[in-house]
Amino acid sequence: MTAFGSIAVQPAGLRMHVVRSGKALHGQVLALHSLGHDAHAFDALRERLGDGWQIVSFDQRGHGHRTAQACAVLDGYVDDAAAVLDACAAGPVHLLGHSMGGAVAALLAARMARARPGRVASLALVSSPAAGHPAFLQRAADARDAGVQAGIDPTMARWFGEAGLHADGWPQRYARSALAAMQADGLAGAWRALAEFPGYPSIVARLPATVCIAAQDDLSTPPQAMQPIVDAFVQAGRGADAALQVLPAGGHMAPLFAAPELVAALRQHWLAHAAGGGIPSFTDTE
Repeated sequence: MTAFGSIAVQPAGLRMHVVRSGKALHGQVLALHSLGHDAHAFDALRERLGDGWQIVSFDQRGHGHRTAQACAVLDGYVDDAAAVLDACAAGPVHLLGHSMGGAVAALLAARMARARPGRVASLALVSSPAAGHPAFLQRAADARDAGVQAGIDPTMARWFGEAGLHADGWPQRYARSALAAMQADGLAGAWRALAEFPGYPSIVARLPATVCIAAQDDLSTPPQAMQPIVDAFVQAGRGADAALQVLPAGGHMAPLFAAPELVAALRQHWLAHAAGGGIPSFTDTE
């Protein structure tokens, strides 16, 4: 069963659109979507993972139902994720982050390790950059100066490749629609926030067991772009706590395709780092 609703979170009683599915028989997952997506980015994964996993996702600032809430500082995204974690999850949870969502998830995990040890059971990063990059600032400037519509085709080409740019499958339709719904300030802010991501050396000591998952055909964040994350664990003497798994296909939008290989990798990681906890509860507003 999938529930759609909103929750009130602190501070200031801010309301967020949340999508929830599953019964947490196997575990709880807080999923953080990519830049340009929204809480529904994990719908295909929900279906493939089955009802035994409770998946909670929400619209990050500037996205989905929050297009008017632009934010150019990563801490703002992490604050929201921490608020949803507190409002939705009764016990330890697995964090799943896709692309920009991976940076937010990693910073959230590091924050929780200090504030509430044991709150995060594991971390899964899918097609997520190892650090910010100057190219992200240029994309922010392009969004601000040319608007969202001008950047849709170039972004879709990075996400799906030229061959998939004009495909009419659900992943392409969803991605194009979610991106087109954004406002220029929200898109530019997200790119600026991602550009400031410092990377993993400064936080790796506080991260839980982490799996990095990349698709071989990813034009945006190929496997070699995620290797520095694993290298940071090795350099910190924690090589056994991180792994890089390479999917044969799926590109940068692997979660939208929810290929069996991705589903299997996530299940394996979560079950290997299982944690207890009850079913998240919040008041839905249908």
